[in-house]
Amino acid sequence: MRFPTFLKSLLLGVPVGVTLLDCVGYVARVEGVSMQPALNPDATVTDYVFLSRWAVRNMDVQRGDIISLISPKDPTQKIIKRVVALQGDVISTLGYKLPYVTVPEGHCWVEGDHTVMLMFCPTCGNLLLVEESTDSLRFSCNTCPYICKIRRTISSRIYPTLKEVDHVMGGSAAWENVDSTDAVCPSCSHNRAYFMQMQTRSADEPMTTFYKCCNQTNIISSVLTRVVVGSMKQTHKHRHSTRTRQNYSDANRRPHSLRYAPKDVSEQESKVISTNRKDAKAIAVAKLQAGEVIAIPTDTVYGLTCSANNPEAIHRLYNIKGRHELKPVAICVASIEDVRQWGETDHLNDELLNELFPGAVTLVVRRSSKLNNPALNPGVANIGIRITENKFIQHVCEAFQQPIALTSANKSSSKSTLNVEEFKQLWCELGAVFDGGQLGLSEEQRAASTVIDLSEPERYKIIRWGVSVEKIIKTVERHNFRAVE
Repeated sequence: MRFPTFLKSLLLGVPVGVTLLDCVGYVARVEGVSMQPALNPDATVTDYVFLSRWAVRNMDVQRGDIISLISPKDPTQKIIKRVVALQGDVISTLGYKLPYVTVPEGHCWVEGDHTVMLMFCPTCGNLLLVEESTDSLRFSCNTCPYICKIRRTISSRIYPTLKEVDHVMGGSAAWENVDSTDAVCPSCSHNRAYFMQMQTRSADEPMTTFYKCCNQTNIISSVLTRVVVGSMKQTHKHRHSTRTRQNYSDANRRPHSLRYAPKDVSEQESKVISTNRKDAKAIAVAKLQAGEVIAIPTDTVYGLTCSANNPEAIHRLYNIKGRHELKPVAICVASIEDVRQWGETDHLNDELLNELFPGAVTLVVRRSSKLNNPALNPGVANIGIRITENKFIQHVCEAFQQPIALTSANKSSSKSTLNVEEFKQLWCELGAVFDGGQLGLSEEQRAASTVIDLSEPERYKIIRWGVSVEKIIKTVERHNFRAVE
């Protein structure tokens, strides 16, 4: 009697089990560390998961779901990953051959949670070593038995801090209160030039005299090397005299040591456009519409800017600056209405916003759903917004009618710049450089704008201390905002 009962149970149980496995789901073992810390957070303990087939059959897959699939690289292997994007989404990739990818119809984009390079043992905390195994490289720990196979290319980026280099001639401040003398400019034939002397060689050699044309006083303090007429070594009968008055208009009497700047304008210098030009605004708008990165003056320092809604332009901006991909950038707009359009500011009244803007402040608020460029600060819920006091950038933003991404015109971790010559090494990578003159002579000016977080009602937090920070704090506290400890 027992055998027929067992047979009946077997005949009934096998179809039910197969049906459950095929239609409902099954339990699977998770191996590896690609989904840490969600799965296998402790490398010594293996997690088991229940894989539901109902969601897949109904195509009910959402962003953030953990799914099991056949590996596109090895059809014999099943992998467990998290859904990052669905069809139609544009995403910023990690380690893929393309920086941005649009997910095609009928597909989804999956990644592991553990996207950073393993450096320390998750079990004991000691530094991991890389060694060869029978079929691949692997991480191993010398202290405990922990081993993890390396199944993909692992890379990391390090952005070194650039060395700060002082101007050998003392900068633009060195030309303040200097005397002038008779000297013919080879560019405009003006017969007067400012001059100063500097000991550039050993003490037993005469001083070197440097000249600047008096006819170009409007850019003397802002563009140093473009207005240098020449350098002449003087042999003085009286070494104590610092003033030289010689007429250089006669070419036959010109000393051989007089070095003139080249008359031909280089390709890089042709990118430099004065903001006083009538067509400067139109050129800037055209460059932004074409997806190029340009340099532009603000009310504090010079900045690099591009269209905030162009993913390729944002990627190019980060590459030029050498900025880490996860470090956010602010946007710049033309009016209070634009601030409300691109940021959630219902808790901020017009009186407060009109007191803060325009000015040297970056206001951090919740990001509006209209600002949907996935390349602009991915994964960051807030956005920094500026309205500068500089009329040129205001007019450009107004004519462009879109937000522009804005960051300081310098390599990442370098000091901010107050004139276009200070970031000349970036000119070759920019679409245009708009020269608004010297923005200031004091080092305090390089502090740039104050970044203040007002994303929460009646709370504020100073993220970066910059220009006019005391005035900004008084303004927000007068409107009943209190500092977050």
